Amino acid sequence: MSLILWLPSWAGAFNSAMTLLQNKQKLKTDYIMLFFFSAILYYCLATFEGPLLAIRWFNMIAHNSEWVIGHVHSGALGWVGMSGIAVFYYFIPKLWGKDKLWSPRLLKWHFWLAHAGVALYAIALWVAGIGEGVMWLAQGDNGELQYSFVEAMNFKAPWLFLRFFWRSAICSRLILDGLEPLQYGAHAAYSSGE
Repeated sequence: MSLILWLPSWAGAFNSAMTLLQNKQKLKTDYIMLFFFSAILYYCLATFEGPLLAIRWFNMIAHNSEWVIGHVHSGALGWVGMSGIAVFYYFIPKLWGKDKLWSPRLLKWHFWLAHAGVALYAIALWVAGIGEGVMWLAQGDNGELQYSFVEAMNFKAPWLFLRFFWRSAICSRLILDGLEPLQYGAHAAYSSGE
């Protein structure tokens, strides 16, 4: 029954996407719209993944794994984060009475840095979680577990490395470094006399 939750979620996402796609030329060049569009895509992904846990076999694989953490972070950082950043970029010039951003190039860099950071973080957790769940449920002919806990952890180790160390060093840096153009652009817009 929870799979029916896809209908209202995706209907809203479809409506938002079609609204943005009305002006395809602007969507190709306006990175504020791309932030909103990527937020819609992450919303679709997050609302697709949530009801999947209502499917018993998928719940058995994913529920107590890293997949859930990847699901939550793709929604929080991808959907909420990207739409929040787009709102900031839209309102910053308006707050100071300007008609455009100080540097569209910085906006472009921010988009790609933030998007890469969120995607790498979520993908690492999804792969680790599904692999972990499948290994925990794999059984031999007489019902014994095929993989020990150590083998499951060895499978997860490179993905957990990405999550803890690479996330801290690279993915978080990508997301946070992406905010620096936002801060710099806001400061430049505020301090410039144009």
